Amino acid sequence: MSSILYQALKAEVLMKRKRK
Repeated sequence: MSSILYQALKAEVLMKRKRK
């Protein structure tokens, strides 16, 4: 369960970092 949340957070951080 925590894996899904962790993945979503990592994906958001990566997208935000890549967007910059």
